[in-house]
Amino acid sequence: FIGKAFYLNNVSNSNFTDVVVNLSLDSRGFDIYGGSNNNTFDRVIIESNFTAFVIVDSTENKIYNSVILVSSTTLTIGDGIKISNANNTVFKNLTASKPTGASLSQLFRPVAPMTNNLTIHNSFFDMVGSNSGFSITSMNGTYILNSNFTRFSVLFGSGTAGTSHYILNSTFTVRPNSANFTVAWFFNVNVTDSNGVAINGANSTLYNNSQGFKFSDLTGADGFTPLENVSEYTTGTGGVTTYGNYTLNTTYSTYPVSSISINITSSMRQNVVFDFDPTLVNITLFPISPFTTDNLNCTFKILDNDTSTRPININVTWYRDGTFITSYY
Repeated sequence: FIGKAFYLNNVSNSNFTDVVVNLSLDSRGFDIYGGSNNNTFDRVIIESNFTAFVIVDSTENKIYNSVILVSSTTLTIGDGIKISNANNTVFKNLTASKPTGASLSQLFRPVAPMTNNLTIHNSFFDMVGSNSGFSITSMNGTYILNSNFTRFSVLFGSGTAGTSHYILNSTFTVRPNSANFTVAWFFNVNVTDSNGVAINGANSTLYNNSQGFKFSDLTGADGFTPLENVSEYTTGTGGVTTYGNYTLNTTYSTYPVSSISINITSSMRQNVVFDFDPTLVNITLFPISPFTTDNLNCTFKILDNDTSTRPININVTWYRDGTFITSYY
């Protein structure tokens, strides 16, 4: 006999808030079945020795700001979270863990029929031991953002692993097998001059290792480009396709192009510095008539590659036969 703290069958549009479930028997926290759609579970704490959430044939359910601890030391068939045909389920700010000595099948286990478009945001999965922690078997279109899978919380897929999983700014260990997913990170560019002043209107363009165009962005008044998603690699039955090193080309006005090779394996910001300091120029002048007593009149023209309105200061210093005469701006 497997007990349930909550059994939902054809229950929809309900809110469960500030719920604490502590199960010491072979019981589940929430069993959600039979078209129980669009329910919200917020600030739920479940300590169970079997399974915290089972979601079957139910869609659009949302689990927010919740904590799951699966602590059985005898059972090996339980799962922290088990889903089947649970399309558009959202987990956000979820902490799920299996402590040392606990036994269960998986921390997160999808089973057939397929679950489509599952979303996990800002969540933490921590599993101790050698079991597979997080499976993407029997799912399509999973989106994982800003989440952390530690130790043996392994992202893996076998059998019918589905396609088009997208993992953004998340850390994990992985055993891909037949799973098909893309790993990506946040990336942007900060462009300044040599004095640390932000440059507005610089253009940064990113290409992958096969010269495939990724993006072309302009810096704003703060010197930053917009935040972009950049893929590190894609994996599937055909193996792993990597996209680095990337080439970042940054241009501004008539200055030489800044070209940087980058291997993007985590979310990052690339700094680009343009040196606006002019090259010192020394000019030696000889009069046409060496013995003339007339004054020597000299003129010069300053060429400024920087087309912005930032101020420019020019220092002119005169010497005669190595002896200082005068200096002015």
